Amino acid sequence: MQDHHLNSIQSFYQRHLNDMTSKHSKVFQTRFDLHYPSDNSISFHPKQIRDFNEYLKRDLERNYPLPKEDEHRSPGKNHMNKHQVDPRVIWVKEQHKNSSNPHYHCLTLVNGNSKNSSYDIHKRAERQWKNALGIEHIAGLVDHCNRDQSASIMINRNTSDYPVQIADARRQASYLSKSQGKDTTNTLLWRYGGTRITKEKRVNK
Repeated sequence: MQDHHLNSIQSFYQRHLNDMTSKHSKVFQTRFDLHYPSDNSISFHPKQIRDFNEYLKRDLERNYPLPKEDEHRSPGKNHMNKHQVDPRVIWVKEQHKNSSNPHYHCLTLVNGNSKNSSYDIHKRAERQWKNALGIEHIAGLVDHCNRDQSASIMINRNTSDYPVQIADARRQASYLSKSQGKDTTNTLLWRYGGTRITKEKRVNK
Protein backbone atom coordinates (compact mmCIF):
# COMPACT_ATOMS: atom_id res chain seq x y z
CA MET A 1 0.00 0.00 0.00
CA GLN A 2 2.80 2.41 0.95
CA ASP A 3 4.82 1.74 -2.24
CA HIS A 4 1.69 2.16 -4.34
CA HIS A 5 1.00 5.47 -2.64
CA LEU A 6 4.53 6.77 -3.27
CA ASN A 7 4.44 5.68 -6.89
CA SER A 8 1.13 7.49 -7.29
CA ILE A 9 2.63 10.75 -5.99
CA GLN A 10 5.61 10.44 -8.33
CA SER A 11 3.34 9.66 -11.26
CA PHE A 12 1.07 12.62 -10.44
CA TYR A 13 4.06 14.97 -10.39
CA GLN A 14 5.55 13.50 -13.58
CA ARG A 15 2.31 14.02 -15.49
CA HIS A 16 2.30 17.68 -14.49
CA LEU A 17 5.99 18.09 -15.35
CA ASN A 18 5.51 16.50 -18.76
CA ASP A 19 2.46 18.61 -19.48
CA MET A 20 4.12 21.86 -18.44
CA THR A 21 7.38 21.27 -20.31
CA SER A 22 5.42 20.38 -23.45
CA LYS A 23 3.46 23.64 -23.27
CA HIS A 24 6.11 26.09 -22.10
CA SER A 25 9.76 26.57 -23.05
CA LYS A 26 10.46 27.59 -19.44
CA VAL A 27 8.95 26.05 -16.32
CA PHE A 28 9.61 27.47 -12.84
CA GLN A 29 9.35 24.97 -9.98
CA THR A 30 9.17 26.07 -6.32
CA ARG A 31 8.98 24.19 -3.02
CA PHE A 32 7.54 25.14 0.38
CA ASP A 33 5.95 23.47 3.40
CA LEU A 34 2.74 24.36 5.24
CA HIS A 35 2.38 24.00 9.01
CA TYR A 36 -0.33 24.46 11.63
CA PRO A 37 0.11 26.70 14.71
CA SER A 38 2.15 24.86 17.35
CA ASP A 39 -0.35 25.82 20.08
CA ASN A 40 -3.00 23.65 18.38
CA SER A 41 -5.32 26.66 18.12
CA ILE A 42 -6.37 25.41 14.67
CA SER A 43 -7.67 21.88 14.24
CA PHE A 44 -6.97 19.93 11.08
CA HIS A 45 -9.69 19.61 8.46
CA PRO A 46 -9.16 18.39 4.88
CA LYS A 47 -11.07 21.42 3.58
CA GLN A 48 -8.14 23.63 4.57
CA ILE A 49 -5.68 22.19 2.06
CA ARG A 50 -8.40 21.97 -0.56
CA ASP A 51 -9.17 25.67 -0.10
CA PHE A 52 -5.47 26.55 -0.12
CA ASN A 53 -4.99 24.71 -3.39
CA GLU A 54 -7.81 26.64 -5.04
CA TYR A 55 -6.89 29.99 -3.49
CA LEU A 56 -3.23 29.78 -4.53
CA LYS A 57 -4.02 28.60 -8.04
CA ARG A 58 -6.47 31.50 -8.50
CA ASP A 59 -4.00 33.99 -6.99
CA LEU A 60 -1.28 32.89 -9.40
CA GLU A 61 -3.63 32.90 -12.38
CA ARG A 62 -4.77 36.45 -11.69
CA ASN A 63 -1.16 37.49 -11.04
CA TYR A 64 -2.11 40.77 -9.38
CA PRO A 65 0.89 42.67 -7.96
CA LEU A 66 1.65 41.66 -4.38
CA PRO A 67 0.37 44.11 -1.74
CA LYS A 68 2.82 45.91 0.51
CA GLU A 69 3.54 44.35 3.90
CA ASP A 70 1.03 46.59 5.71
CA GLU A 71 -1.71 46.21 3.09
CA HIS A 72 -4.24 43.44 2.54
CA ARG A 73 -5.31 44.08 -1.05
CA SER A 74 -3.29 43.94 -4.23
CA PRO A 75 -2.85 47.31 -5.95
CA GLY A 76 -4.06 47.67 -9.51
CA LYS A 77 -4.72 44.99 -12.09
CA ASN A 78 -2.66 42.00 -13.12
CA HIS A 79 0.84 42.36 -14.46
CA MET A 80 1.01 43.21 -18.14
CA ASN A 81 2.44 39.96 -19.43
CA LYS A 82 1.44 38.19 -22.61
CA HIS A 83 2.28 34.83 -21.04
CA GLN A 84 -0.24 33.05 -18.85
CA VAL A 85 1.09 31.77 -15.52
CA ASP A 86 -0.62 28.38 -15.96
CA PRO A 87 -0.05 27.39 -12.29
CA ARG A 88 0.04 23.84 -10.95
CA VAL A 89 -0.05 23.08 -7.23
CA ILE A 90 0.94 19.70 -5.77
CA TRP A 91 0.76 18.83 -2.07
CA VAL A 92 1.48 15.80 0.10
CA LYS A 93 0.23 15.38 3.66
CA GLU A 94 2.68 14.18 6.32
CA GLN A 95 1.55 13.17 9.79
CA HIS A 96 3.96 12.25 12.58
CA LYS A 97 2.76 9.98 15.38
CA ASN A 98 3.55 12.53 18.08
CA SER A 99 1.82 15.43 16.32
CA SER A 100 -1.86 16.31 16.61
CA ASN A 101 -1.86 18.07 13.23
CA PRO A 102 -0.24 17.15 9.93
CA HIS A 103 1.89 19.38 7.76
CA TYR A 104 2.11 19.58 3.98
CA HIS A 105 4.99 19.41 1.53
CA CYS A 106 4.04 21.53 -1.46
CA LEU A 107 5.38 22.28 -4.90
CA THR A 108 4.27 24.67 -7.63
CA LEU A 109 4.97 24.64 -11.35
CA VAL A 110 4.35 27.81 -13.35
CA ASN A 111 5.15 29.13 -16.81
CA GLY A 112 8.71 30.41 -16.41
CA ASN A 113 8.17 32.95 -19.18
CA SER A 114 5.62 34.64 -16.92
CA LYS A 115 7.00 34.18 -13.41
CA ASN A 116 10.48 33.46 -12.04
CA SER A 117 10.45 34.67 -8.44
CA SER A 118 10.38 32.29 -5.46
CA TYR A 119 9.65 35.34 -3.28
CA ASP A 120 6.46 35.93 -5.26
CA ILE A 121 5.39 32.28 -4.95
CA HIS A 122 6.14 32.12 -1.23
CA LYS A 123 4.34 35.37 -0.40
CA ARG A 124 1.24 34.23 -2.25
CA ALA A 125 1.41 30.88 -0.45
CA GLU A 126 1.61 32.69 2.90
CA ARG A 127 -1.47 34.81 2.34
CA GLN A 128 -3.51 31.93 0.93
CA TRP A 129 -2.59 29.55 3.76
CA LYS A 130 -3.64 32.34 6.13
CA ASN A 131 -6.94 32.60 4.28
CA ALA A 132 -7.45 28.84 4.27
CA LEU A 133 -6.89 28.64 8.04
CA GLY A 134 -8.88 31.79 8.74
CA ILE A 135 -6.20 33.42 10.90
CA GLU A 136 -4.55 36.85 11.04
CA HIS A 137 -0.90 35.93 11.59
CA ILE A 138 0.98 33.40 9.46
CA ALA A 139 4.58 33.96 10.61
CA GLY A 140 6.50 30.69 10.70
CA LEU A 141 3.72 28.56 9.24
CA VAL A 142 5.05 28.57 5.66
CA ASP A 143 8.58 27.17 5.41
CA HIS A 144 10.32 28.51 2.30
CA CYS A 145 12.61 25.46 2.17
CA ASN A 146 15.60 27.57 1.18
CA ARG A 147 17.96 27.25 4.13
CA ASP A 148 20.39 24.78 2.53
CA GLN A 149 19.68 25.39 -1.14
CA SER A 150 17.42 27.34 -3.45
CA ALA A 151 13.73 26.50 -3.19
CA SER A 152 13.26 27.00 -6.95
CA ILE A 153 14.50 25.53 -10.20
CA MET A 154 14.13 27.06 -13.65
CA ILE A 155 13.71 24.46 -16.37
CA ASN A 156 14.55 25.81 -19.84
CA ARG A 157 14.24 23.36 -22.69
CA ASN A 158 16.21 25.66 -25.01
CA THR A 159 19.43 25.31 -23.00
CA SER A 160 22.08 22.62 -23.23
CA ASP A 161 21.70 21.63 -19.57
CA TYR A 162 17.98 20.99 -19.89
CA PRO A 163 18.42 17.28 -18.96
CA VAL A 164 20.27 18.35 -15.80
CA GLN A 165 17.48 20.80 -14.93
CA ILE A 166 14.87 18.06 -15.37
CA ALA A 167 16.90 15.72 -13.16
CA ASP A 168 17.24 18.43 -10.50
CA ALA A 169 13.50 19.14 -10.62
CA ARG A 170 12.66 15.47 -10.20
CA ARG A 171 15.12 15.17 -7.34
CA GLN A 172 13.55 18.15 -5.59
CA ALA A 173 10.06 16.75 -6.13
CA SER A 174 11.09 13.35 -4.79
CA TYR A 175 11.06 14.83 -1.29
CA LEU A 176 7.29 14.97 -1.55
CA SER A 177 7.14 11.19 -1.75
CA LYS A 178 9.79 10.28 0.82
CA SER A 179 8.65 7.22 2.72
CA GLN A 180 9.83 8.07 6.24
CA GLY A 181 7.18 9.75 8.36
CA LYS A 182 4.37 9.72 5.80
CA ASP A 183 0.84 9.21 6.98
CA THR A 184 0.33 5.44 6.81
CA THR A 185 -3.36 5.22 7.59
CA ASN A 186 -5.36 2.75 5.55
CA THR A 187 -7.27 5.39 3.63
CA LEU A 188 -5.71 7.41 0.80
CA LEU A 189 -8.24 10.21 1.32
CA TRP A 190 -6.52 13.61 1.22
CA ARG A 191 -3.00 12.16 1.47
CA TYR A 192 -1.91 13.96 -1.67
CA GLY A 193 -3.52 16.09 -4.33
CA GLY A 194 -3.33 19.26 -6.35
CA THR A 195 -4.28 20.81 -9.63
CA ARG A 196 -6.12 18.69 -12.16
CA ILE A 197 -4.57 18.36 -15.59
CA THR A 198 -6.93 19.48 -18.33
CA LYS A 199 -6.44 18.78 -21.99
CA GLU A 200 -5.68 22.04 -23.76
CA LYS A 201 -4.02 23.23 -26.90
CA ARG A 202 -0.38 24.20 -26.68
CA VAL A 203 -0.09 27.67 -25.20
CA ASN A 204 2.65 30.23 -24.57
CA LYS A 205 6.18 29.20 -25.56
